[in-house]
Amino acid sequence: MMQTLYHYTDLNALLGIIQNKKLWLTGAYNLNDHQEIKWALSKIHEKLVEYNGKCSDDRAQLCWQLIELSVGVPYICSLSETSDLLSQWRAYASNGDGVSIGLKKEALPASNRLPINSIIPKDSLSLHKVIYQETTQNEIIDSLLGKLFQYKELDSEAHMEMSLIASNLSGIVSLFKNEAFYEEQEWRIIHRPFITGNHEITSSRIDQSISEPRYRISNGKRLVTYFEYDFFGAKPEDIFSEIILGPRSEVSDYDLSILLGENGLDVIPIKRSKASYR
Repeated sequence: MMQTLYHYTDLNALLGIIQNKKLWLTGAYNLNDHQEIKWALSKIHEKLVEYNGKCSDDRAQLCWQLIELSVGVPYICSLSETSDLLSQWRAYASNGDGVSIGLKKEALPASNRLPINSIIPKDSLSLHKVIYQETTQNEIIDSLLGKLFQYKELDSEAHMEMSLIASNLSGIVSLFKNEAFYEEQEWRIIHRPFITGNHEITSSRIDQSISEPRYRISNGKRLVTYFEYDFFGAKPEDIFSEIILGPRSEVSDYDLSILLGENGLDVIPIKRSKASYR
Protein backbone atom coordinates (compact mmCIF):
# COMPACT_ATOMS: atom_id res chain seq x y z
CA MET A 1 0.00 0.00 0.00
CA MET A 2 1.32 3.40 -1.00
CA GLN A 3 2.19 5.51 2.04
CA THR A 4 1.52 9.23 2.27
CA LEU A 5 3.58 11.58 4.41
CA TYR A 6 2.36 15.09 5.26
CA HIS A 7 4.19 18.39 5.20
CA TYR A 8 2.56 21.08 7.36
CA THR A 9 3.34 24.56 6.12
CA ASP A 10 2.04 28.06 5.38
CA LEU A 11 0.34 29.33 2.23
CA ASN A 12 3.45 30.94 0.73
CA ALA A 13 5.28 27.62 0.93
CA LEU A 14 2.24 25.86 -0.56
CA LEU A 15 2.50 28.08 -3.65
CA GLY A 16 6.20 27.36 -4.02
CA ILE A 17 5.83 23.61 -3.60
CA ILE A 18 2.92 23.31 -6.03
CA GLN A 19 4.39 25.60 -8.69
CA ASN A 20 8.05 24.58 -8.48
CA LYS A 21 7.73 20.93 -7.37
CA LYS A 22 10.44 21.43 -4.77
CA LEU A 23 10.76 21.11 -0.99
CA TRP A 24 12.97 23.23 1.24
CA LEU A 25 15.50 21.60 3.57
CA THR A 26 16.56 23.83 6.46
CA GLY A 27 19.60 23.56 8.74
CA ALA A 28 18.94 21.56 11.89
CA TYR A 29 19.95 24.45 14.14
CA ASN A 30 17.15 26.57 12.67
CA LEU A 31 14.40 24.09 13.58
CA ASN A 32 12.06 24.69 16.50
CA ASP A 33 13.63 22.16 18.90
CA HIS A 34 16.65 23.88 20.45
CA GLN A 35 18.03 20.45 21.36
CA GLU A 36 18.22 19.28 17.73
CA ILE A 37 21.41 17.25 17.19
CA LYS A 38 22.57 18.10 20.74
CA TRP A 39 20.11 15.52 22.12
CA ALA A 40 21.81 12.65 20.29
CA LEU A 41 25.34 14.00 20.70
CA SER A 42 24.91 14.18 24.47
CA LYS A 43 23.85 10.52 24.54
CA ILE A 44 26.82 9.49 22.42
CA HIS A 45 29.18 11.46 24.64
CA GLU A 46 27.75 9.87 27.80
CA LYS A 47 28.30 6.41 26.36
CA LEU A 48 31.86 7.24 25.29
CA VAL A 49 32.64 8.50 28.81
CA GLU A 50 31.32 5.20 30.13
CA TYR A 51 33.47 3.19 27.72
CA ASN A 52 36.50 5.39 28.40
CA GLY A 53 36.64 4.11 31.95
CA LYS A 54 37.00 0.55 30.64
CA CYS A 55 40.00 1.03 28.34
CA SER A 56 43.58 2.18 28.78
CA ASP A 57 44.02 4.13 25.53
CA ASP A 58 42.44 7.27 24.09
CA ARG A 59 40.05 5.66 21.57
CA ALA A 60 36.97 7.20 23.22
CA GLN A 61 38.40 10.69 22.90
CA LEU A 62 39.54 10.10 19.31
CA CYS A 63 36.12 8.74 18.34
CA TRP A 64 34.40 11.77 19.85
CA GLN A 65 36.68 14.11 17.93
CA LEU A 66 35.87 12.31 14.66
CA ILE A 67 32.14 12.55 15.35
CA GLU A 68 32.37 16.27 16.11
CA LEU A 69 34.30 16.84 12.88
CA SER A 70 31.89 14.91 10.68
CA VAL A 71 28.48 15.92 12.07
CA GLY A 72 28.38 19.33 10.37
CA VAL A 73 24.91 20.79 9.83
CA PRO A 74 22.28 18.36 8.50
CA TYR A 75 19.56 20.01 6.41
CA ILE A 76 16.07 18.71 7.06
CA CYS A 77 12.54 18.76 5.68
CA SER A 78 10.04 17.51 8.26
CA LEU A 79 7.06 15.32 7.38
CA SER A 80 4.49 13.49 9.47
CA GLU A 81 2.51 10.26 9.25
CA THR A 82 -0.52 12.18 10.54
CA SER A 83 -2.57 14.35 8.21
CA ASP A 84 -4.65 16.38 10.64
CA LEU A 85 -2.95 16.87 14.00
CA LEU A 86 -3.78 19.97 16.05
CA SER A 87 -0.29 20.38 17.50
CA GLN A 88 1.14 20.29 13.97
CA TRP A 89 -1.31 22.94 12.77
CA ARG A 90 -0.34 25.19 15.65
CA ALA A 91 3.41 24.76 15.36
CA TYR A 92 4.09 24.48 11.64
CA ALA A 93 1.10 25.71 9.64
CA SER A 94 0.54 29.35 10.66
CA ASN A 95 -1.45 28.40 13.76
CA GLY A 96 -4.03 26.55 11.67
CA ASP A 97 -4.22 28.98 8.74
CA GLY A 98 -1.90 26.86 6.58
CA VAL A 99 -2.11 23.48 4.89
CA SER A 100 -1.02 19.88 5.18
CA ILE A 101 0.35 18.62 1.86
CA GLY A 102 0.16 14.88 1.28
CA LEU A 103 3.27 13.56 -0.49
CA LYS A 104 3.64 10.06 -1.85
CA LYS A 105 6.55 8.32 -0.13
CA GLU A 106 7.70 6.79 -3.41
CA ALA A 107 8.43 10.29 -4.76
CA LEU A 108 10.77 11.04 -1.86
CA PRO A 109 14.44 10.03 -1.46
CA ALA A 110 15.41 6.44 -0.76
CA SER A 111 15.45 5.38 2.90
CA ASN A 112 17.66 2.28 2.80
CA ARG A 113 20.83 3.99 4.03
CA LEU A 114 22.07 6.86 6.17
CA PRO A 115 23.11 10.10 4.45
CA ILE A 116 26.84 10.77 4.40
CA ASN A 117 28.96 13.84 3.73
CA SER A 118 29.72 13.16 0.10
CA ILE A 119 30.61 14.94 -3.12
CA ILE A 120 27.98 12.69 -4.73
CA PRO A 121 24.67 14.46 -3.99
CA LYS A 122 22.48 11.33 -4.00
CA ASP A 123 24.65 9.75 -1.29
CA SER A 124 24.13 12.79 0.94
CA LEU A 125 20.33 12.54 0.84
CA SER A 126 17.85 10.09 2.36
CA LEU A 127 14.48 9.71 4.10
CA HIS A 128 14.08 8.29 7.60
CA LYS A 129 11.58 7.91 10.40
CA VAL A 130 12.50 9.72 13.61
CA ILE A 131 13.34 7.53 16.62
CA TYR A 132 11.86 8.78 19.89
CA GLN A 133 12.29 5.92 22.37
CA GLU A 134 15.36 6.52 24.54
CA THR A 135 15.90 2.82 25.10
CA THR A 136 16.08 2.28 21.34
CA GLN A 137 18.40 5.27 20.90
CA ASN A 138 20.76 3.97 23.57
CA GLU A 139 20.73 0.47 22.09
CA ILE A 140 21.68 1.79 18.65
CA ILE A 141 24.54 3.88 20.05
CA ASP A 142 25.79 1.00 22.20
CA SER A 143 25.64 -1.48 19.32
CA LEU A 144 27.87 0.77 17.21
CA LEU A 145 30.36 1.86 19.86
CA GLY A 146 30.60 -1.65 21.26
CA LYS A 147 32.30 -2.79 18.04
CA LEU A 148 35.12 -0.30 18.56
CA PHE A 149 35.81 -1.31 22.14
CA GLN A 150 36.04 -5.00 21.24
CA TYR A 151 39.50 -4.33 19.77
CA LYS A 152 42.31 -5.10 22.23
CA GLU A 153 44.60 -2.53 20.63
CA LEU A 154 44.04 0.71 18.78
CA ASP A 155 45.70 -0.57 15.59
CA SER A 156 45.03 0.35 11.95
CA GLU A 157 42.02 -1.96 11.75
CA ALA A 158 40.53 -0.36 14.88
CA HIS A 159 41.12 3.09 13.38
CA MET A 160 39.23 2.08 10.23
CA GLU A 161 36.37 0.76 12.34
CA MET A 162 36.37 4.00 14.34
CA SER A 163 36.02 6.08 11.16
CA LEU A 164 33.07 3.97 10.01
CA ILE A 165 31.38 4.18 13.41
CA ALA A 166 31.88 7.95 13.58
CA SER A 167 30.37 8.32 10.11
CA ASN A 168 27.33 6.23 11.05
CA LEU A 169 26.77 8.05 14.32
CA SER A 170 27.09 11.40 12.53
CA GLY A 171 24.28 10.32 10.22
CA ILE A 172 22.13 9.05 13.06
CA VAL A 173 22.19 12.19 15.21
CA SER A 174 19.45 13.88 13.18
CA LEU A 175 17.14 10.87 13.65
CA PHE A 176 16.95 11.00 17.46
CA LYS A 177 14.48 13.28 19.24
CA ASN A 178 13.13 13.74 22.72
CA GLU A 179 10.20 11.40 23.40
CA ALA A 180 8.07 14.46 24.21
CA PHE A 181 7.76 14.99 20.44
CA TYR A 182 6.42 11.47 19.81
CA GLU A 183 2.95 12.70 18.85
CA GLU A 184 4.38 14.28 15.69
CA GLN A 185 5.23 10.87 14.17
CA GLU A 186 7.90 12.59 12.14
CA TRP A 187 9.81 11.47 9.08
CA ARG A 188 12.70 13.48 7.75
CA ILE A 189 14.32 14.13 4.43
CA ILE A 190 17.94 14.64 5.49
CA HIS A 191 20.69 16.18 3.39
CA ARG A 192 24.31 16.40 4.48
CA PRO A 193 26.01 18.73 2.01
CA PHE A 194 29.76 18.55 1.59
CA ILE A 195 30.95 21.63 3.45
CA THR A 196 34.52 22.60 4.20
CA GLY A 197 35.48 24.84 7.08
CA ASN A 198 33.58 25.43 10.31
CA HIS A 199 29.87 26.28 10.39
CA GLU A 200 30.37 28.27 13.61
CA ILE A 201 32.69 30.80 11.96
CA THR A 202 32.86 32.57 8.61
CA SER A 203 35.23 30.18 6.85
CA SER A 204 32.58 27.65 5.78
CA ARG A 205 32.19 26.88 2.09
CA ILE A 206 29.69 24.57 0.42
CA ASP A 207 31.54 22.40 -2.09
CA GLN A 208 28.74 20.03 -3.12
CA SER A 209 25.00 19.75 -2.40
CA ILE A 210 21.68 18.80 -3.99
CA SER A 211 21.09 22.41 -5.10
CA GLU A 212 22.60 25.83 -4.91
CA PRO A 213 22.19 27.27 -1.39
CA ARG A 214 19.14 29.51 -1.02
CA TYR A 215 18.37 32.09 1.64
CA ARG A 216 15.34 33.47 3.42
CA ILE A 217 14.67 35.80 6.34
CA SER A 218 12.94 34.26 9.35
CA ASN A 219 10.75 36.49 11.54
CA GLY A 220 12.62 39.51 10.28
CA LYS A 221 15.56 38.52 12.51
CA ARG A 222 17.49 35.57 11.12
CA LEU A 223 19.15 34.69 7.84
CA VAL A 224 18.35 31.05 7.10
CA THR A 225 20.17 28.93 4.53
CA TYR A 226 18.25 26.14 2.84
CA PHE A 227 18.55 23.68 -0.04
CA GLU A 228 15.91 22.49 -2.48
CA TYR A 229 14.86 18.90 -3.01
CA ASP A 230 13.70 18.65 -6.61
CA PHE A 231 11.26 15.90 -7.55
CA PHE A 232 13.35 15.43 -10.70
CA GLY A 233 10.69 15.62 -13.36
CA ALA A 234 8.17 13.30 -11.69
CA LYS A 235 4.59 13.70 -12.85
CA PRO A 236 2.55 15.86 -10.43
CA GLU A 237 0.10 13.03 -9.79
CA ASP A 238 3.02 10.83 -8.73
CA ILE A 239 4.13 13.39 -6.12
CA PHE A 240 0.99 14.69 -4.40
CA SER A 241 -1.88 12.69 -2.90
CA GLU A 242 -4.08 15.36 -1.26
CA ILE A 243 -4.18 18.85 0.21
CA ILE A 244 -5.73 19.44 3.63
CA LEU A 245 -6.69 22.97 4.64
CA GLY A 246 -6.04 23.95 8.24
CA PRO A 247 -8.80 24.38 10.83
CA ARG A 248 -8.59 28.20 10.60
CA SER A 249 -7.98 28.35 6.85
CA GLU A 250 -9.85 30.97 4.84
CA VAL A 251 -8.71 29.56 1.48
CA SER A 252 -11.64 28.71 -0.78
CA ASP A 253 -11.80 25.34 -2.49
CA TYR A 254 -12.47 27.27 -5.72
CA ASP A 255 -9.20 29.24 -5.65
CA LEU A 256 -7.16 26.24 -4.56
CA SER A 257 -8.68 24.07 -7.30
CA ILE A 258 -7.63 26.66 -9.92
CA LEU A 259 -4.06 26.64 -8.57
CA LEU A 260 -3.96 22.85 -8.64
CA GLY A 261 -5.51 22.63 -12.09
CA GLU A 262 -3.03 25.10 -13.57
CA ASN A 263 -0.21 22.94 -12.24
CA GLY A 264 -1.47 19.58 -13.47
CA LEU A 265 -3.04 18.61 -10.16
CA ASP A 266 -6.74 18.91 -10.90
CA VAL A 267 -7.32 15.31 -9.73
CA ILE A 268 -5.79 15.89 -6.29
CA PRO A 269 -8.46 15.86 -3.52
CA ILE A 270 -8.95 18.97 -1.37
CA LYS A 271 -10.04 18.32 2.21
CA ARG A 272 -10.54 20.40 5.35
CA SER A 273 -9.29 19.74 8.84
CA LYS A 274 -11.72 18.13 11.24
CA ALA A 275 -10.20 20.01 14.17
CA SER A 276 -12.57 22.49 15.85
CA TYR A 277 -9.91 25.09 16.46
CA ARG A 278 -10.11 28.86 16.05
